[in-house]
Amino acid sequence: MQSSLAAGYEEWLSNFDWQWFCSLTFRGYPPSAKAMRTLKQWLAELKVENGSAGFGYFFALESGASGENFHWHGLTTGLRDATERLRWLQRWWEIAGEGQIAYFDPDGNGIAYMLKHVRPGFDDGIIFELPRNRTTQHQHDDTE
Repeated sequence: MQSSLAAGYEEWLSNFDWQWFCSLTFRGYPPSAKAMRTLKQWLAELKVENGSAGFGYFFALESGASGENFHWHGLTTGLRDATERLRWLQRWWEIAGEGQIAYFDPDGNGIAYMLKHVRPGFDDGIIFELPRNRTTQHQHDDTE
């Protein structure tokens, strides 16, 4: 059952025009602080190299079944070129581990899935930077 906090986040996040849904894992078992630093590095590079003025993201940390298998689920918006998924997966591989980046499907379950472990007191497991304008115009090539 989803917490009321997660439901509130889901309602709020559904107002943004997301481009990517990301699942990013790590080689080994880094501590949560290192998982956070690595994600911040990747997002900073993504923003500089492919972000528009409307760039934003929301990521939630998941600890996995063992409680130590940290990985991220998140959303991005405001990319100048959303078709560069492979390039950014390769960059994640270089600095951290495996990942998946899919075009966001607003009719899918991505937001709820990302928030499945969010509960009061979980603030350290969320990182976000959102544009002031809730919608961002974007295009991607569906033939990829």
